[in-house]
Amino acid sequence: MVIGNFTVSSTAKPELLCEDDLSVAASCMPMPPRPVSDDEERHDAEHAAFKLKAKRLKKQKCQREFLQDFLDRNRFSHVNKPRNDYLCRFSEQMYPIHLAAKHGDIRVLRLLLSAGASRQTKTSRGRIALDIAADEDRFGSHKEVLNLLTSGLKVMSIHEFVEMVETQRLQD
Repeated sequence: MVIGNFTVSSTAKPELLCEDDLSVAASCMPMPPRPVSDDEERHDAEHAAFKLKAKRLKKQKCQREFLQDFLDRNRFSHVNKPRNDYLCRFSEQMYPIHLAAKHGDIRVLRLLLSAGASRQTKTSRGRIALDIAADEDRFGSHKEVLNLLTSGLKVMSIHEFVEMVETQRLQD
């Protein structure tokens, strides 16, 4: 069967009828990519950097909101201040880091540490977050929290780390 310039065989594969059709087929081939100017490359790189920065800022905003939500839900006014609770006279007065350690919430704990919460802050009974996490640990349930609190590592984002390295490099 002939359809336009093609012959369709029983296997339904098109075949060219003459050599002139090869030039038509070649004109349908994709064009090679055009050379990109330095200005276009720089613009593309700046656009990519802008998108990365916007994504990082959005993530940081989301983390701040998540941390603030945790503080609000648990009636804390700051990462380094205990609850202002009238019941605290009868129970142990805790800071946000103690509550995160008690519940084994590694995400909140990382956010608190990156926001400046101290690992060595003591409750009204003299316990630190590590003590509380160890008391609450059941068959490894608080393993990540215990590892983070015992490591003594400073928790920071990659961006903060890069800034710190660049500052130290400038000082040397």
